[in-house]
Amino acid sequence: MDDPTPPPERPPEPSRPRGSCLGVLMVGMLISTSLFALNLITMGVFGMVALIGAAILMFSLFHYLVWGWWLGGMIRSEVEAEEPAEDEEG
Repeated sequence: MDDPTPPPERPPEPSRPRGSCLGVLMVGMLISTSLFALNLITMGVFGMVALIGAAILMFSLFHYLVWGWWLGGMIRSEVEAEEPAEDEEG
């Protein structure tokens, strides 16, 4: 009655495919083609508007990163200054 053969092992779980850059590449090509077409349609006006918009975006990003780094440093220094005071009280 007892069967000496062990039960079959489960097959290994199939690995999930890793993401590829194909989607990002296709979106980039779509955006660049659209920008090129808009630039041709508007006879170069859209290109200048896009450059000005990109410059404003880069300035805003630079401002955000630098200000965030500076503010983060100030907050960390204040927290470090307050921690010893809390240890002495507690």
